[in-house]
Amino acid sequence: MYFNFRIFSRLLWLGTFGGKNFRLKRAATTVVILMFFAILTVCWTIGSILDRVFFPSLRYSKVKAPLFIIGNPRSGTTHLHYLLSLDEERFFYVRLWQTLFPAVTQQRLISTLCTIDRVLFRATGKWLFSNLESWAFRGWDGIHKVRLDRPEECVAVWCLACNTPSAYLLMPFIDQLPEVKYVDRLSQRSQQRLMNFYHEVLNRQLYVSGGNRTYLGKNVFHTGRLKALLEEFPEARFVHLVRHPYEEIPSMVSMFTKPWQFHSPEISKTSSRAVSASVFTDTHTPRRG
Repeated sequence: MYFNFRIFSRLLWLGTFGGKNFRLKRAATTVVILMFFAILTVCWTIGSILDRVFFPSLRYSKVKAPLFIIGNPRSGTTHLHYLLSLDEERFFYVRLWQTLFPAVTQQRLISTLCTIDRVLFRATGKWLFSNLESWAFRGWDGIHKVRLDRPEECVAVWCLACNTPSAYLLMPFIDQLPEVKYVDRLSQRSQQRLMNFYHEVLNRQLYVSGGNRTYLGKNVFHTGRLKALLEEFPEARFVHLVRHPYEEIPSMVSMFTKPWQFHSPEISKTSSRAVSASVFTDTHTPRRG
């Protein structure tokens, strides 16, 4: 299991007392979100150990030639990913809840609980969760619809490792945490440990999905991980979407300022900090050989 404790502690410090213009709401949000993912990471660690006990055939599940959809945020990657995910004979993919609970043991347990809820409680639990997620994600409806059971990018997997630019949604001090932008700039040892963890998660999803299909991934932050991805998946293929900056940047600013308006309302939509958030994932394409 890979977990970047240094980035975790840095996020905790910047989001509470280390950042500029201390705000109680931002500090509370930072603590709650980081503790939530820390608990999920512990659950994943336990689940991965149990997987080796209860699912020994998992070691034969290997993702070999994935297809990754990449591009700057707000360039149409979500739409293409959703369209291709309809071809379930060729592709398998992850749903949001599966990225939060990637162990086979976790997913089998959750599926069992859903069955019990449907049979004994007439899907009351599903109704409650549906209303809860509609409330929690309502701010992004119309920008990027987020639901637990929809096909989604693997961003939460990288949150479990605490190494993702998604941290900027929580902590707006982008210039003080530049190391999450590029996995390709980590040490070789850190890259290898992180990518082994990512590969292990995808192998489990292939096992759960069954068959011998191709992994269909989508992650706009993969533009800073291309070298590491190619080293881990030499046969990987990439679809890179391009959108005019005049359309991409305003859309990206709108997306990032949604959570910022909640925990840091002093940040204007037109501030330089908001604009800088939209260009921090500039494409970083390595050359083969």
